[in-house]
Amino acid sequence: MASTASRPQAPKVRVMRRRPGGLAVQVVPQTSLLANLECELQWHKASAMGTWSSKIVKCEDGWGVCEVLLGDLASCSDYRLRARFRNAVGWAEDFSAEAFGRTSESAAAPSDLRLAARHPGRVILECSLADPEGAPVTSLEVQLCGQVTWRDIPSTSTAATASWDWDDLGGGPPRVVQVEVALPSDQVSQLRVWSRNIVGRSLLPSPALLCQPSSRPGAVSELHCPRRGLDSLQLDWSTYDPEGAPVHECSVEFWPEGALWPTTQSLTWCGHVRMVHRSGRPL
Repeated sequence: MASTASRPQAPKVRVMRRRPGGLAVQVVPQTSLLANLECELQWHKASAMGTWSSKIVKCEDGWGVCEVLLGDLASCSDYRLRARFRNAVGWAEDFSAEAFGRTSESAAAPSDLRLAARHPGRVILECSLADPEGAPVTSLEVQLCGQVTWRDIPSTSTAATASWDWDDLGGGPPRVVQVEVALPSDQVSQLRVWSRNIVGRSLLPSPALLCQPSSRPGAVSELHCPRRGLDSLQLDWSTYDPEGAPVHECSVEFWPEGALWPTTQSLTWCGHVRMVHRSGRPL
């Protein structure tokens, strides 16, 4: 028995990509004897009461999947979605089962904040970022704990994502980025970091971190005289290079046994990688 062509069956709806203010939705047709001409997608904010909004698009391939891009949606919001097709007979009598989609989130707080390197007057921090789907983290903001409250301080980071393809961007695995901050050298500072994407700043900062730029050298140790000459002494001592600021110069003071204070001071160049330094001076 032959059957006549009928209206389309209810399709299936699935969300393929999220954006800060929109969704990319695929409408999948069911078996039909006629090609689909148009697709109607309706959406409704899940947290509010109201009427359905609607968008009708032409079907480029009457037998294939139809993709509909929705814009001007609220960020960080859930939406209910449903769709139907129209063929030469007319619109489908029923909409699809409702699907749910959520637009891109604001950035999550940086995690695993740690000190990567110390230099004179500055530090380099590392942290892990989880990029929300469709809205990757674009910058980091650093705050310094003052006597009363936290305050923003200048910084530079490697979080920028200007070269990414936003249309095909997925959430992806966490990535490690660095941020450089200038700090006073002679004190320990407490820092925390916020992440920011196109939606906005993260709701929470990273856990606080105590850090300090490269410090002054410590006192020398193991000072001794391994060799004596007629008019000179050879002195050996040990010193450790502070991270990011190796010792490059040592000051030697000497005076006669009966003097009340040093009468002579000299400077000795020290190799960056040597742990034991020597100085031979005429007396």
